Amino acid sequence: YEKPSFMDKTYAGIEWQCVEFARRWLIRNKGLTFDSVDVAADLWAKLDHLVDVKTKEPRALSRRVNGADSLPKFGDLLVYGREYLETGHVAVILRVDRKRQLVKVGEENFANDRWTADHARAIPFTRHGGSYWILDRYLLGWLSYD
Repeated sequence: YEKPSFMDKTYAGIEWQCVEFARRWLIRNKGLTFDSVDVAADLWAKLDHLVDVKTKEPRALSRRVNGADSLPKFGDLLVYGREYLETGHVAVILRVDRKRQLVKVGEENFANDRWTADHARAIPFTRHGGSYWILDRYLLGWLSYD
């Protein structure tokens, strides 16, 4: 049974799915949401803005392909291609640790493990030739907003 999830009367998605987690996180922490998508990978090609939950005003998104000239920031969305389980995946950037070269993410339905810290996973990144690469298979890049 697929149970819909709501956050303050705003639809967040199907419980325990990665898209629902990302949308719920955005609603709770930024007051933003996004339109429905069939699968997480669709966020990359089909999403060009977020929506302010209260004012309904759009907030432009920009795509940063993995290998961009800057790292993602708090709240950015990592988006994985359909090659990952034919649906892709989405995670939220919770912290960038430049010293240890890690991005820490929040997510659901990736490894289905309980979080052992204030994040689900810590993913290494590297810098090569002025570009930042997050070292995670199937990662397309990240969606950023102001």
